[in-house]
Amino acid sequence: MLRDYLMDALQKEYRLQKRDLGSYATINRFVVKFENEAWAVEGAGNLFAMKMTGFFGLIKMETVVFSPENRDLSFLSSDAIHAGETNTVIMEMDRSALHEEDLSAFDVLKDRYAHLEDYKAAPRWYDSWHLSSTICKMGKKQTAELEQFARDYIDIYLQELRKAPECDPLEKRAATAEYAQRLIREGGAAVDSMKKMIGDARTEKLVAEYMFHIR
Repeated sequence: MLRDYLMDALQKEYRLQKRDLGSYATINRFVVKFENEAWAVEGAGNLFAMKMTGFFGLIKMETVVFSPENRDLSFLSSDAIHAGETNTVIMEMDRSALHEEDLSAFDVLKDRYAHLEDYKAAPRWYDSWHLSSTICKMGKKQTAELEQFARDYIDIYLQELRKAPECDPLEKRAATAEYAQRLIREGGAAVDSMKKMIGDARTEKLVAEYMFHIR
């Protein structure tokens, strides 16, 4: 859902070139399977998509990360999680811009979807990196509304991308690397699972080269 919608929107304005992930494209161990894809978005940045299926389909998670490189906008990290009867949509922007951003455009979504239950994860180191535009929702019977929320969020994010000032890609990548390197060191939900499956070194390569394209 997240991957397809964001890809379709980006393809209307940019040329996408798929990266070869080699052995990182499919990672399968025990009852958990990860399928990974990445694209260079010409003139914009890097797009990464991960699909996780676990426990014979009882848990499904889709993660999509878009890291702008040519425009000075903080990166988007999004998750759609299905666990039992509960669906969760996490739309995060984490501080990685070179200048202070005006993110008031996202406020309309806080009002529009105020009736949906907020999702609150256990505290982690990256909480302090979340920008005011981060919105996370969950529910058992609001699948269609949660999907619309994600699409609306992506639409506003891409509007902000168009307006964002151009920047030096190397400078921007270095700013994103501050977050990515801490993620590698200190972990996160998906990264922790990946380390158990493929080890620290291979997880570092997946995060640095494909998820965030910081090297």
